[in-house]
Amino acid sequence: MNTTCIKLLRLLLLTIMATGTVHAEIREYWVAAEKVSWNYAPTGKNLIRPDMGMGVWGHQLTYKKYRYIQYTDETFNKRTPQPEWMGILGPQIRAVEGDTIKVHFLNRADKPLSMHPHGVMYNEQNEGADMKGPGAFVKPGQSFT
Repeated sequence: MNTTCIKLLRLLLLTIMATGTVHAEIREYWVAAEKVSWNYAPTGKNLIRPDMGMGVWGHQLTYKKYRYIQYTDETFNKRTPQPEWMGILGPQIRAVEGDTIKVHFLNRADKPLSMHPHGVMYNEQNEGADMKGPGAFVKPGQSFT
């Protein structure tokens, strides 16, 4: 074999080894919107600017809030544990390139709500914003996938 053929074979072998196999998965999430009472200052102190005290915010610390809570399956009975540091934030939805994300959204709140994805490709039906598509206005007691 000549030198050119050997170089081409090496290049082909390196390309095959570097490519690897991609295993795309369907990643399913079950998320419900729920109205809860949320204490914005559970310590009773202003932890951001302690020298300012609580000011007008010290009179009432607990307010009604809509939370997005992740569940383990379609029964929406068992919550997925969420780190305390995430506070009021909704669940983290994770995937890798090539995966399909499937979110089953259940509105347990008292008004129409939705979810809007960031950082992923979606079509208008699944946008969840600007009142476009059925996922942008999920009525109380209804669900959307």
